[in-house]
Amino acid sequence: MPKTRRKTREAKKPSTKKPLSSVERTYRNIFFGFAAITVLVVLFVLYFSLSKTTITITPKDVPVSTTFHVSVRTGPNESDVLPTLRGEFLEKTLTRTEAYTDLTSTEKREVKATGKVTIINNYSKAQPLAPTTRLLSNTSNVLFRTQDLVTVPAGGSVTVDVEADQPGEAGGIGPEKFTIVALWPGLQSQIYGESSEPMSLGVKDVMIATEDDILAAKVKNREAISEEAFAALEAQAIEEARAYPVSEKAINRVILSEDVDVKPDAETDSIPVTTEARFTAVLFDPVELAEVARSHLEEKIEDHVELETFTPDMVSFELVNIDVAGGVAELKVTADATTHLKLSHPVFARVQFTGRDAQDIRTYLLDFEEIEKVDVEFFPFWVTNAPSLVDHIEINIIE
Repeated sequence: MPKTRRKTREAKKPSTKKPLSSVERTYRNIFFGFAAITVLVVLFVLYFSLSKTTITITPKDVPVSTTFHVSVRTGPNESDVLPTLRGEFLEKTLTRTEAYTDLTSTEKREVKATGKVTIINNYSKAQPLAPTTRLLSNTSNVLFRTQDLVTVPAGGSVTVDVEADQPGEAGGIGPEKFTIVALWPGLQSQIYGESSEPMSLGVKDVMIATEDDILAAKVKNREAISEEAFAALEAQAIEEARAYPVSEKAINRVILSEDVDVKPDAETDSIPVTTEARFTAVLFDPVELAEVARSHLEEKIEDHVELETFTPDMVSFELVNIDVAGGVAELKVTADATTHLKLSHPVFARVQFTGRDAQDIRTYLLDFEEIEKVDVEFFPFWVTNAPSLVDHIEINIIE
């Protein structure tokens, strides 16, 4: 009887897992739905709690200037309507003389031609010639005069300096023979003169003191005496231990006298000027003046704007009035500074940036001339718009 083939596989065991009931499936779906909602809520909360926008602003310094007047008083005065500084007066009188050579004009003027003539004596006796002896040129007929007393030895010669009798170009002659006019005619052929070089021209360029040159010399002498006065007043203030420094711009000058030794259009090489002047220095505290200037600048600028750069050396002034007897002086003051916007300015209200992207934020802020540069950063990196919560928007101004 044939053997039966053994089964190579065992029969599959029936599953013991019970199928979910409809109630269990419902609860499972609710659980997964709740978990998904929870994850979304967590992500939503994380987004709003971690998202942040940082806006960094580089402001542009805007210049501001103000001009005002202040009084400087040596004593109290209740009626002064101007801001008042405490001060002192310091006085000194100086005299200065100097000759100025910076002349700007020349003219051609006629002068007496000069030169040299050799007197030849072919006579047997010496011949003395007095100064101003007349010599007449034989060809050009121009009269010259000797300048010195000379004696011409017999059979010899002497060279003398001569000068034309009249100024002008006619005296500029070349080498010639000369007749001694006052000599006896019988001796004129034996005693005579000769020149071997031309005479100088009868005209020359001369410096002229014009009215502008005289005025310029006066101005230069005034400037020079003012510099001397400043140095002298400064030394005196130090020596006397005055409470305040001397400022070159707060010195009053009064010209007491001014003498010029040259008339307009006169020929001269220089213009001597003598100036006498009285100087009164107004002394005050420059720090106190700077504080007054700062107050005036702060009054001028708008709300939400602050001074960025201001130092005492940005204050300039000039002395416009002084009453020495009354002990009061008036200064015109100009103060300059730079300003920039405060963080409290309405332009930086954070609500204006919610929901905006980086380009929109930059465009908005750079529309203001007081802002030079804007940088925008979002966190996390995938965020491209500012959050709706203003607390998550940070604004920084680079000082």
